[in-house]
Amino acid sequence: MFLYRFLKNNLWMYNITKQRINLLKWDIAIFFASLFWNIAFDRVFFGNLLPFHIPDNIMRISFYALVLSATLFIYVVSLKAIMKLNEENSYMLFFIRLTIYILAFLISFGFIYSFVDRLYPWAFKWAETLVDYFYYSIVTFTTVWFGDISPVYQIAKIFTMWEIMSSYLFIVLIIWNIWKLKENLGKTNKEAYLEAYEDREK
Repeated sequence: MFLYRFLKNNLWMYNITKQRINLLKWDIAIFFASLFWNIAFDRVFFGNLLPFHIPDNIMRISFYALVLSATLFIYVVSLKAIMKLNEENSYMLFFIRLTIYILAFLISFGFIYSFVDRLYPWAFKWAETLVDYFYYSIVTFTTVWFGDISPVYQIAKIFTMWEIMSSYLFIVLIIWNIWKLKENLGKTNKEAYLEAYEDREK
């Protein structure tokens, strides 16, 4: 339990528990699983690792079946986790877990844009490298659009709209969770103060 001892010994995580460490491990596992899944799909289908050529129709079916199912799983898990983040008793742990899920979401959409552009050539204008797709995913999620990369095909526009709408949903959930977390921490601090006062009176 090196991770638990490390976090326990830091003042900014003084109230960490083993149960919350297990949650954090689950979050990290989800992040690396999504990253590994997308990289494996990219290497197998687009890295010429297979000894035979895969028809475009099979590639598109594989994309919709494998990549989208994995992305939907990450999407649902992220939303469920973010909705419960207000149960934490530490702002730092709240933002660590939130950052992990947002990064997993951004990376998943970056890979999706890359796959779409290779399955449907010129689906995105002025996007060529994986860095371009990650950059486009970030500016889309933050709704800061510079116009240097733009979707052309309908499938590319659909995924772009999905990410934009998701960003607004995430923002609403984050604001709600911060408000609830502040409320819960206020109650906890008040209860701790009352207990200390009662002990002193005794």
